[in-house]
Amino acid sequence: MSDKLDFHLLIDEEASPEQLQLIRDSLSQDAVAQQEYQFYSAMKQKLGGLEPASAFNQTESAKLFSQAMKKVGRKSESFKAEKFVSKYAFALTGALFLFVISSGLVMRQSPASNKLSSADVSGYMSSNSAGTMGSVGWDQLGGWINSKLGRTPVNVQPQAWKVQRAIEINSKTGKLVRIDFADEKGPFTLMIVSNTNGIDGMKECPDTQFKESMINGVPCVCWTADGYAFIVMGDRKSEELQAIGSVLRR
Repeated sequence: MSDKLDFHLLIDEEASPEQLQLIRDSLSQDAVAQQEYQFYSAMKQKLGGLEPASAFNQTESAKLFSQAMKKVGRKSESFKAEKFVSKYAFALTGALFLFVISSGLVMRQSPASNKLSSADVSGYMSSNSAGTMGSVGWDQLGGWINSKLGRTPVNVQPQAWKVQRAIEINSKTGKLVRIDFADEKGPFTLMIVSNTNGIDGMKECPDTQFKESMINGVPCVCWTADGYAFIVMGDRKSEELQAIGSVLRR
């Protein structure tokens, strides 16, 4: 039947009215053709009621798949992190403990965290601790300072000053040595203090690296270098003390 009569043209209505009428007339005379026509017509109606797969549905599917894979990845990373922390919890706790302790020690030993007060300096000036050398020459001074501090952080080239005595003093911040000098204008003192950052309450000297203050009515200047504080005191002007400090500075 389908070879002689293309009833598909009738189903799709893709022929002229005359051709469609001719197909209908022929169809009415062929029972087998009528059954085929009814079958294909019903099939077309069912297929026509279905929605074709759209780009939207494909995009949504891809999006949902991507989201699912991300969740799986996050779960995997979370599991790995939990497993690592669980396995090395003791070591991590120990490392954190050591870090906290070492940080505290560094802060306690940092020169920037230690300063002397005026009262401290005044006490060191009146101290007569062990270690007094008495009257010595410049040739002995450098070796003596090195034996007390582990180095000689000042210039000990011979000057016109007289070294009257050198004293080692116990400081609250670190090692401290006091050297008493004298020149034609009178006595003055140099103190070297390790592990400190100077003296509280001192003010900057303009256009210099010195700071100045008065301690018990005695002028003094101070500078810091390499973890040491250097203090020069004497009954003279700040500029004269700074000049002495400039000679002693390395």
